[in-house]
Amino acid sequence: MPMDKPTRLTAVGPPRTDTSTAARIAGRIREEILEGKLLPGAQLVEMRLSAELGVSRGPVREALQHLLQEGLLWNDRNRGVFVKQFNAEDIADVYFIRELIETAAASLLVRSNRQRLRTVRAALDDMLKVEESGIWRNIVEADLRFHAAIVSAAGSVRLNRIFETLQAETRMCLNRLAPFYPDRRDVLSEHVEIFEALEAGASTQVVSLLRRHMRDSCQRLTQAEVHSKSVRSRRETVADSV
Repeated sequence: MPMDKPTRLTAVGPPRTDTSTAARIAGRIREEILEGKLLPGAQLVEMRLSAELGVSRGPVREALQHLLQEGLLWNDRNRGVFVKQFNAEDIADVYFIRELIETAAASLLVRSNRQRLRTVRAALDDMLKVEESGIWRNIVEADLRFHAAIVSAAGSVRLNRIFETLQAETRMCLNRLAPFYPDRRDVLSEHVEIFEALEAGASTQVVSLLRRHMRDSCQRLTQAEVHSKSVRSRRETVADSV
C-alpha cells in the first residue's frame, strides 16, 4: 500500500506507559499487516503514524523496532521502514529453519512422557473445529497453534524460543497460501497424519511427514510468490502505459 494513500490507524487509547503503548501500536500494525490491510512494500512513516495514533514518536519508534526484529518490516537507511516483501529465498529460509526445529522437537516428543501429547491433541481438535468455518485466517492461526504445541511439548526451551521468533514471518507466509489449497481438508489431513505418527511413537515416520509438509508448503508459497510477482509486473506495465 503506497504511503501517498496512508492507512488510517485509529488512536490506541490513553497510554499507561510508553512500553504498553508501544506494544499496543506494534499489535495494531501487526494486525494490519497480517490482515492484508498493509501490503508488502508499504512504507511506515514514524511522524505520520504518531499523528494518526495520537501518541508521541517514542512509542511508535519502539513499536517499529519490535516489528523489524520480528521480520515483518525491513529498514532501508536511505528511504525508511517498509512492510517486508517475501521473495522465494526468504520463504525457503523460513521453512528450512522450521523444518529443522520441528523435526528435532518431534524426535524429542516421541521419546518423552506421552502425557505431553495432550496439548498437541487439543490443538488438533481446535483445527478440526476451525476448518469447518472455512475462514482462512482462523485456519492459519489454528495451524500455527498445532505446530507451536509440538515444539512446546518437546520440552526444549531453546527450540521453543527460536520457533517463537519465526511465528510472525510464518503467519505472513501462510496467509498467502489460501489460493493454493483448493480443498481446506487437505490442510487438516496433513496435520492428522503428523499427530497419528506422534501418538504411535513412530519417530522416523513423523520426521518424514513433517519434512514433506514443510517442503510442500514451501513449494506452494513459492508458486504464490511467482504468481504475485507476475500480477505486480502486469500492473506496473499497465500503469506505465497510461
